Amino acid sequence: VDQVVVPVTIIDDDEFEPDEDFFLDLQTADTFETLDTCKIEIIDDDAPGVLAFELANYTFVESQKYISCNIIRRNGASGKLTVEVNLLEESAKNNVNFILAETPTVVTFEHLSIKEEFKIPLIDTNFDGKMEVSFKLKLANPTGSATLSALKLCSVTISNDAELMVKLDRLQEIMEARARMKDPSTSSWGDQFKEAVVIRGEVDEITGEETMPNGMAHVMHFLTIGWKVLFALVPPTHYHGGWAAFGVAVAMIGALTAVIGDIATLFGCALGIPQGITAITFVALGTSLPDTFASAQAAQSEDYADSAIG
Repeated sequence: VDQVVVPVTIIDDDEFEPDEDFFLDLQTADTFETLDTCKIEIIDDDAPGVLAFELANYTFVESQKYISCNIIRRNGASGKLTVEVNLLEESAKNNVNFILAETPTVVTFEHLSIKEEFKIPLIDTNFDGKMEVSFKLKLANPTGSATLSALKLCSVTISNDAELMVKLDRLQEIMEARARMKDPSTSSWGDQFKEAVVIRGEVDEITGEETMPNGMAHVMHFLTIGWKVLFALVPPTHYHGGWAAFGVAVAMIGALTAVIGDIATLFGCALGIPQGITAITFVALGTSLPDTFASAQAAQSEDYADSAIG
């Protein structure tokens, strides 16, 4: 026999490790003298892979439950390894816009795993005056001889919920409409005369929208248009801090009361009614009674009693 095969069993595992070697010595059976030595090299065929974020930019809305960023493993998936995810805060802050309990956070890849989902819970701040905030995530310190690709950094943007923004804009419009409805001030004489002659419907206190005027609104408008135009002569309320409107309005009410008193006196005289009876009937009908109805309406429609005092 001129050749003998010596079998050597090599254990194949899934862990990445550097190339290894060992030696076999050929010795005599009696003296153990080394006749020859051979080197055997074991080349590792397990590639741990290259780690990276799946995308360079992620965008989420704050009404979502969490942020989800995928970390992928390319060019090999042998062995178990870990990688750290580091947080780089920018306009988005931890425990304000999101919750990251540990930083850095360790993500583990099992053998043959090629993708791991990295989740961060979001905090719904509803609205803080900013349209969007952002932060960055960075991969570092991989184990198991894995390497990092150029895509080891990703940017995460948290935007305000579009549906929420629409609701907020609508709410703002309603609040402004209600404020205009409750605001007694006027900007100019032109606005006052326009308000006096234009027929308007009722304003919904909830939505702030104006409804179409009905038939009764047309009748009442034409019955009172003369008084509306007359009192539109009162100066706008922002003139001289409202004192001009107050003075002219009091003067016009006094003049109107005097005219109503004179007309009531003449009417009572024509009917032969004593002045005392005329004063507590016709004069009251023309001055005090309208004010009573106005106070009653104000008490029913206003939140506070200030408007009912008169």
